[in-house]
Amino acid sequence: KNDKALIKLGDMYFKGEGVKIDYIKARYFYMESMQFNNLVAPYRIGTIYYNGLGVDVNIKKAIKFFKICTYYHFEQGYLFFYAELNRSINDLAIIYITEKEFINQNTAAKYFKKASSNEYCFAWNNYGLFYEFFNDEFDKAESQYNRASNAKFALSDFNLARLYYKKNNNLFC
Repeated sequence: KNDKALIKLGDMYFKGEGVKIDYIKARYFYMESMQFNNLVAPYRIGTIYYNGLGVDVNIKKAIKFFKICTYYHFEQGYLFFYAELNRSINDLAIIYITEKEFINQNTAAKYFKKASSNEYCFAWNNYGLFYEFFNDEFDKAESQYNRASNAKFALSDFNLARLYYKKNNNLFC
């Protein structure tokens, strides 16, 4: 078996490319590829559990698989697809600020900081939201939104405009 072929098969079922979408089959192929230490697979499996695609939503399992991505990168020094790594880190941060059972702002901040340090504009925007809405640190929020805006991440432009309005009119919306 070939781990890249298994990922491709998983992606075909996940996206419905030439076959009917089947998240259970996608998960099966992703799990098989993990036996060969494929490090893209844990992110994809985490996404399946996080979003309840073909399975019940299971945040604990999503966290487990997202953490596998970050563990192999940060602890073992593996270099692999930064997109999956950054998404895993960013998704972990979001879980730790949105899922009641797991809320931990310090842990969320740690993951946002990691994703931001990897030059991931989506994380910069989300880190800005974290600073703005959870810590009332508007200057830090503005800095993160500007980083994302400079990388042409359009949503950050909206967030900058809203933040400027809020700061200049003393609104706390």
